[in-house]
Amino acid sequence: EHIMTQSKRREEVAKVRRESIIDAAERVFFSKGYLNTTVDEIVKEAEYSKRTVYAYIKSKAEMYDEVALRAYERQHAFISAAKNDPDPAKALLEVMRAAIHFAEEFPGYTSVIVNYHIRLADSPESIPEVINEWDAKLLGVVEEVIERGIALGVFRDIDSRFAATYCASVFMGAVDLVLNKRHYLIKDRGMQPGEFIEQAMEMLLYSVMK
Repeated sequence: EHIMTQSKRREEVAKVRRESIIDAAERVFFSKGYLNTTVDEIVKEAEYSKRTVYAYIKSKAEMYDEVALRAYERQHAFISAAKNDPDPAKALLEVMRAAIHFAEEFPGYTSVIVNYHIRLADSPESIPEVINEWDAKLLGVVEEVIERGIALGVFRDIDSRFAATYCASVFMGAVDLVLNKRHYLIKDRGMQPGEFIEQAMEMLLYSVMK
């Protein structure tokens, strides 16, 4: 029993340390982005030795993946809770509004999701399958709403998988404009971010309406 208690305690300590390292990585990634972050900066932020950090997480890419998993899980919780309006058109708008709400409340996580292609370019073959699974879950929420709309005759008879991917890609591009190019949007295009997003969502909805 004493040995089991010691083993459980070690597991708990390891879990706490690993989470605190991911917390530190998250803060640095949010501040500097993936490309501009170094492991040394994460080590300093975590206040552990580099040896201790590497005992729990093997690379900067793995740290970024762990932060991305947090982002995907949280965003999925936001948007999946918004899909249940009986009117598919309203449900699709509510899902997109939930994603906007998430972007406003968690800009760091949203930036990680929108800019995950940076990590992808680093070594695409090393992307964990669980990342792809969460990405599919997010698209699955939109796909489910579109399929319901097609079945009810509200949306056009289109390929729901393509439509969900199209909606997500256009939407992420719009969010990227708001997050990373606000000055361009306001100064050069004369649009307020909220107004731009609302009109973008309406155009997306019109593109699938029957």
